[in-house]
Amino acid sequence: IEAVVAQVRFLPVLRIDRDVAGFQERVRPLLPRFSTGLVKDVRLEAGSAVISDRPQHSFTTLDGHTTVSLSSNDLTLVARQHLRRSDVLVGMKSAVEALSAEYGSVVGTRLGLRYVN
Repeated sequence: IEAVVAQVRFLPVLRIDRDVAGFQERVRPLLPRFSTGLVKDVRLEAGSAVISDRPQHSFTTLDGHTTVSLSSNDLTLVARQHLRRSDVLVGMKSAVEALSAEYGSVVGTRLGLRYVN
């Protein structure tokens, strides 16, 4: 298995785009590397595709094996080297707790777990 991806999608929390410093402080002991970039968002509206860019913030372990990405409507954990499913779930639980502690409760719209070969 190349990677395990766990993701929680939620209704937009606009404050995430403006302020990720508090979230970073909560995850920084385990995920000290930080980067930010833009991801493409594709929506279908009235029979046509609408493409827009949205900010995404990534927090990564020193060894690069685990990354948590946060945007205004999702939280994703990618584990590139894992021994047990429970390790991924513990990492995701910590990230979700940091999200809730920093931004309050979110309204989840999708939960996913994917194995990438």
